[in-house]
Amino acid sequence: MTCGFTVIFLHAWIIVFETRRCKQNELWITSLLSDIYHIGITSRKKKFIQ
Repeated sequence: MTCGFTVIFLHAWIIVFETRRCKQNELWITSLLSDIYHIGITSRKKKFIQ
């Protein structure tokens, strides 16, 4: 795991725990996690291109 991915992963967990505590809508969390997943895939594709 790269440092960048680890940072994104930690931020995701912090946000998830905060939102669970605040009981905000789950759709926001799922869209955020899908965005993070998409960022992870695109960064991996960039590495393969390089």
